[in-house]
Amino acid sequence: MPQWSIFFKKLLDFCAPMEYNVITEKEKPKQNAGGQNAEVNIMAKATVELICATCGQSFEISKACYNRKEADEWVAYMSDHTDCTCSECYKKQKQAEREAEKQKFVEDVYSKLPLPQIEGVSEKQIKFAEDLRIKFVRLNRCYPESTRKEMGKFLKTETSARIIIDTLKNIL
Repeated sequence: MPQWSIFFKKLLDFCAPMEYNVITEKEKPKQNAGGQNAEVNIMAKATVELICATCGQSFEISKACYNRKEADEWVAYMSDHTDCTCSECYKKQKQAEREAEKQKFVEDVYSKLPLPQIEGVSEKQIKFAEDLRIKFVRLNRCYPESTRKEMGKFLKTETSARIIIDTLKNIL
């Protein structure tokens, strides 16, 4: 597998939006013998109040169950867990993990590609130009071969943040 393919796969994996929802509101409809959607009967709702292991706040988790026995078993199971994390802390944790993976990918790209240091008016402008440059590298395979070659030469030689932003903003 070519090196760029591995980089693109890693980048797309961590750039994919992740959602975390512990409360199950809908169940997927089951199909009956005729292939038609059958009614899903939810008979019991289980709700547990837990304390977040990270921030110490209390939060609720609910789950729709098919009967009271299943709901009670789930409540007992969840009550034994003391290492639960609330959705806000979980989102922050996953965001930090994605940022760390992104930083690692950026370091890999800069170590394997001879990209010059970007110069600009402000740190914000330089960061925006670097983000656009990395985004182009990530999406590089989506463009025609001629565009990739031209932009590759451009990215390996251009150091002005303003020019990089003006050029890549129109492409991306």
